[in-house]
Amino acid sequence: MNKLAIFLLVLGMYSCTKTDFSKVSYGKWNPNLAVPIGSVDFNMDEILSNHDNNELVVIDQFGQLEVNYSTRLQSVSAAEVLTLPAVNESVNLSMTDLGIPTIPVFNQTINQSTTAQFAMTLPSGIELHDLILDDGDLAINVSTALKHDVVLTVTFPDIYYQGNPVTRVLTANYLGSTPHGSSASVDLTNHLLDLTAGNTTVNQLRIAIGVQINGTGNEIVGNEDVSINFGLNNLKLNNATGYFGQQSLAVSSDSILIKLFNNAQSGVAALTNPKINFKFINSFGIPFQLAINDMKTINVANGVEMNIVNSSLAAINIPSAPSNADSSITILPEINATNTTNLNNLINNTPKYLSFDVNATTNPNGNTGPLNFISKDSKLFVEASVALPLEGYAYDFNLKDTMAFNFSDVEDNIDFLLFRLISKNGFPVNLIANATVVDQNYVPLFDLLSGDQELIGAAPVDANGKVNDVANRIVDISVDKAKLLQFKQGKYVVLEVKVATTQPQTTVVKFYNDYKLSLKLAMQAVLNQSL
Repeated sequence: MNKLAIFLLVLGMYSCTKTDFSKVSYGKWNPNLAVPIGSVDFNMDEILSNHDNNELVVIDQFGQLEVNYSTRLQSVSAAEVLTLPAVNESVNLSMTDLGIPTIPVFNQTINQSTTAQFAMTLPSGIELHDLILDDGDLAINVSTALKHDVVLTVTFPDIYYQGNPVTRVLTANYLGSTPHGSSASVDLTNHLLDLTAGNTTVNQLRIAIGVQINGTGNEIVGNEDVSINFGLNNLKLNNATGYFGQQSLAVSSDSILIKLFNNAQSGVAALTNPKINFKFINSFGIPFQLAINDMKTINVANGVEMNIVNSSLAAINIPSAPSNADSSITILPEINATNTTNLNNLINNTPKYLSFDVNATTNPNGNTGPLNFISKDSKLFVEASVALPLEGYAYDFNLKDTMAFNFSDVEDNIDFLLFRLISKNGFPVNLIANATVVDQNYVPLFDLLSGDQELIGAAPVDANGKVNDVANRIVDISVDKAKLLQFKQGKYVVLEVKVATTQPQTTVVKFYNDYKLSLKLAMQAVLNQSL
């Protein structure tokens, strides 16, 4: 309840019934002490200053105040659009493929070569042209049952590092037993993969294999082969280009906590000019179409949920980023009471959350070009904000808070306390307070007030809802000996404040930054200590 409520709690602790200072009488041995406690002036900025990082108090050019709440949701990440699969393939070369006949003694040298092409299996519709890897590894293994030495030269003409294709030479010498083989590995960090096979296709990788057989004088039976296995694993994207299909991406829901109603227990608080804004920041080189679904306000106190219906939320077109180092920014037209008929009703129900879901579709118009691009840092953000200009009305609006207090310092030699509160209120709001002292288990000990008491009256307003005068009020507050004796058992004060704007109930009032509340407090104590 911010600074004002805390101050009212201090006042409410001692409030009972109206007592005239002049009518208090004192015995001969009961001296009394009357002192001014102090005064305080609140302006609008101070009262609304207790807010967190997602709440911003804004003053417009006319001095009217509004409270803004916002959130930023990372709707789509790069991994949701493109996850690189492992590629594991093999090539088996028979003696026929190598042109080697069955022979009892083979001591020649034969050279053969072949090529192969393999697919990187991606979800339907994705056409990958090229990518640069942030990490990954390439494993190459050769195995043969030949009783001869084998030298294998494996080249990947579409995998480049610093402009050169990746090539490895594997030597598998015969050492008296079969099968025998060799292996090699390549760290693919910062390697470029071209998956177009020379601009003829997509999602394809080529391999060129050179085989040299060096005879050792052993036989060739004819059923031997040379098996080459390779695998691309643990691939991590740096950036890529291609066409990433029409993917439907479900995004987790998000909500905005509307702290203005954080302590609300019941009542009506109608803000007559609420606004909701959405901003979309896209660093993908991919156009999206978004749908904001199931946008609603939630009152956690009573479970009431109310949907916000606005046709502009059903299909929001987000253009692609102009480059890898840039983002596109799309701002949705403001959602307000003019274009959303039920928006005022939503705020009337004192919601504590604005909740919404976001669904995204990539390339809504299909593969129409130019090529998409993506980087590991690509993201689509949704920024949502709720602006609540402080204009409207409230009645039967109850706020409740519990605050810890130390009552152990109450002196035993006090018989009676009397306070006088003088208020000069420039806000169009009155405050009626009640307070209960409870013990450490929150069991009520006693009520500080005999019923609700209006501590501060509401200032009057003109036809435009702006305050045109102040409300002056004097409240006398007393605490008798019986309540003073019970204070030491108390650990907390439960404060209930009823708030209403200037009457009649539905009078629209507006809050401006020049409104002020002035409070002065004096105390008189009756002591039982003899002089």
